[in-house]
Amino acid sequence: RAEGEIALLRRQLIRRFGDLPDWAETRLAEADVSQLETWSERILEATSLSAFFE
Repeated sequence: RAEGEIALLRRQLIRRFGDLPDWAETRLAEADVSQLETWSERILEATSLSAFFE
C-alpha cells in the first residue's frame, strides 16, 4: 500500500512543483503510512515543495 501512495504522491508533486530534489525523494521513501496519508491531503493546499513537507 505504501508503495502505491508514494508513487501517486510523487506524480502529483512532480506535476505541481517540477522535478523533485533528492531530499524530497528521500522524505517520500522514508515516510510511514500515517505520514503519507497526511501528505495526501496537504498536496491540495501546499504552495511550495518545502511547505508540503513541513
